Formats: sequence, structure tokens, C-alpha cells
Amino acid sequence: MLPWLGFLSGYNSRDGAFGGLEISHSRKNSFTFARATLDTQNHFRWSFLQRLGDMEFTTRGNEVGSLSQFAYNFSGKSSFDTGHSLLLNYETSNLLSQENNLASASWRYRSPARAIDGSFLWEAQLGYGIGSQGSGAIASLGTTIIPGIMLRGRYQAVSLTSDEPSFGIELVSSVDMQRGIQPDSSRRSNYFRTQGGILIQPFFDRNHNGKRDPNEAVYLKQPELMLILNNRPLKFFQPEIQNEAALVRLSPGKYRLDLDPAGFPVDWKTATDALAVDAPALVVIQQ
Repeated sequence: MLPWLGFLSGYNSRDGAFGGLEISHSRKNSFTFARATLDTQNHFRWSFLQRLGDMEFTTRGNEVGSLSQFAYNFSGKSSFDTGHSLLLNYETSNLLSQENNLASASWRYRSPARAIDGSFLWEAQLGYGIGSQGSGAIASLGTTIIPGIMLRGRYQAVSLTSDEPSFGIELVSSVDMQRGIQPDSSRRSNYFRTQGGILIQPFFDRNHNGKRDPNEAVYLKQPELMLILNNRPLKFFQPEIQNEAALVRLSPGKYRLDLDPAGFPVDWKTATDALAVDAPALVVIQQ
């Protein structure tokens, strides 16, 4: 409609027709993106990102929950996700008529230097959360010992849906023996264990048994046409496309993954049109 304003609409068999607006505007030191849709099932979905200098505010939500975050980078790095930052988060969930919420404040540090496999050499986070399930500390610390080996510890006293404390420590190897002894970019998938993300692996289910067999190939020829996440093309989330999967870095939360037939080969169809995805850690989707 205008260079910064767009109208979108569509139809799918699960939710019926939907319509909405999208805004995108950028300047030298700021960027704004907003999108909101409403369908015939009264499902309202929104996404908003505002970046201004060293500050960033994001919020997104749908019928199952929402996630909002304010981040302020104290280091003034050109790469916004490195250095020292203050994070303020607020999450909600209303699955199965049970409403939960969690607010947290934390300090985060990510080293500007990265290992050869793309991971931060150091990353640390320390904070405190208060929510419907209780309150408690949130902490994590990770370091790449040598290229290909990362040591990470994580503690969370409370989560959005549980009051049980959890602790984990990992010594993760990324050596890919099939391609020779060298760091493998797929090690980034372990980064999702504390930050959130999904792994998507579409394949040809030739024997219709609902699982991938050794002779069934993965298909990622046109992921930007085939996969839609929270009503956005997959490329908006800057996925890492590998030989066997697409890795998408996301904040922990609930997401909707739609499979668009437009991106599939002729004479093939999907086993399902859409999926609800919970991404608190590394999640594998096979359809």
C-alpha cells in the first residue's frame, strides 16, 4: 500500500481466512517492524520489533502465549548481541485453560570474539525470575574450550510452566567424523539448548510410516517457500540451512509452524498443514 505499509490476507483449511497489516521502517540508528493478523477463528497474532541505538524491544504472541523482551546493550557494540546487556523479559502461556506468566531481569555477556564454528568464546547470564509458578535465580555460563569443544552450565530455579528447579552441565563435542576431524557448524544447534530454537527436517515419507527411514531423503530445496513460522517466511528468522536440517534460533516459547504446499515438489503433499511447536530447548520436527 505504501513503501512502509503492507496489507496481507490468505486462507488455510485449519483457521479459515485471515487478514492483517505489516509495517517496516528503518533509519540510520533505528529499525521498526510490526505485523498483526486476525483470522475467522478470532485468533489474533502479532509481532513487533523496535531497535533504537543500544536499545531493543521485541514482543510477539498468539492464542497460546506471548513473549516480550527489552534489551539494553551497555557496550555499544556494532553487533548488538555482543558485550554487556540488561534483559527484561515477560512471558505468558494459556495452554489447556491454564494461565501462567514469568517476569525476569538479568545481565548477559557475550564475547565479541567467536570460535571457528561461530559460537561465542564466552557467554554468561545471571538474573532472577518471578511468576505464577514461583520465583528464583536464572543463570548460565558457557565457554568454548578449544574449537569443537564447549563447556556449558545452566541453572533455572523456576520456569514458565514449572516450579521445579533444573540444573544441567554439558561438555559438547562438535567433531564431525564423517567429514573429517574439523569443527562442524551443526554444533550451533547446542547453542539452542539455553537460548531456544527448533530444528526442522522435512523428508519424503515414501512408505507412509510417519518416520524417516535411512533411504528417505531430506528436502530443503525451497525452505523460504515451504516453511512459515508465526505467519512469517522462514528467511525472516535467518535460519542456518544445513544438508540435513534447517536450524532456527528463537527465544523459548510457543510457535506456530505452517507447511506451505507451494514449496513442495509436484505430486507430494504434507502429512499435516500446521504444527504447534514448544521451543524451550533443541526441538526436532520431522514431517
